[in-house]
Amino acid sequence: MRVGCAGWAGAPDGVPLLKALPTNRKDAQKAGAKRYWTGEACPFGHTSWRYTRNGTCVDCDTARRNEKYYQKSVARVGRPMPCYCEACGAPGPLNMDHDHETGKGRGWLCHHCNLALGHVKDSPQRLRQLAKYLEATAESGLAESLGLRRRM
Repeated sequence: MRVGCAGWAGAPDGVPLLKALPTNRKDAQKAGAKRYWTGEACPFGHTSWRYTRNGTCVDCDTARRNEKYYQKSVARVGRPMPCYCEACGAPGPLNMDHDHETGKGRGWLCHHCNLALGHVKDSPQRLRQLAKYLEATAESGLAESLGLRRRM
């Protein structure tokens, strides 16, 4: 057993940060631990935790699950993920956008565009109203110019 910091993931106050960590599967099974740390690289070069149940590398398992999710997303959208958001053109990590009623994939959006669609409940009319509001208030600062009335 190796002594290491077990509190790096945010242990609650009052919980000791140092405890003995299993360094092999057998010790982890005895201790009832879900994971153990060998400090050795897996065949794919990851130096990460291993699962006690099967000895697989946590990073390999995560990569495998992410690849399965990506392949399912590509099948739902019908095209591979581009490098840029299909709405605003921003580079970076993208999310699969889907119709919440049918579950069918529509495309690939950045986090901000995907959240925006969710907040307006996928309503083109609401998006047009928001765009109109932004344009009018940017020029005059008054929502009245839109003909909008306060709901009572």
